[in-house]
Amino acid sequence: MISKKDALRLIENSSRRDHMLLVGKIMAVLAGGLGGSRGLWETVGVLHDIDYDQTAEDRSKHGVLAANMLRGKLPEEALYAVMSHDHRAGFKPFSNLDHSLVFADALAVLAEEGGLEKPVTDAELEAALTKVSAEKPWIRETVDGYPYRDMFNAAVILSIVL
Repeated sequence: MISKKDALRLIENSSRRDHMLLVGKIMAVLAGGLGGSRGLWETVGVLHDIDYDQTAEDRSKHGVLAANMLRGKLPEEALYAVMSHDHRAGFKPFSNLDHSLVFADALAVLAEEGGLEKPVTDAELEAALTKVSAEKPWIRETVDGYPYRDMFNAAVILSIVL
């Protein structure tokens, strides 16, 4: 598996670098609660948007190109999570890792576009969800539909990682 140092090197010039680092932090928290490998889950979060700039013209390729770029550097389960994190690619999330990457990605977008800062209260989270979901309804659908939502408080997770 790719080292953290090499993963960080791969994203150093990406327009999504800060977003990917935030997703990686969220994934590390989720891994701890779901019995996943913290190192693997964090790395998946860090690398999930590695193809974002290259797929700007066709988001149906987003995640698929990334998985191809990362083949041999990550295990197959991680490649599938990357392919399934954006519904436009046509891959459905199945595993804990898959669902958690979709959730972590949505939380990161919510924090970034909702202007959330540490500590995050439930009321602030709800206000940001309402604001951001007006233009991106998938954010609320993802946060509300996360299969392990009863195990994790999104406001607490964001308060830990921001």
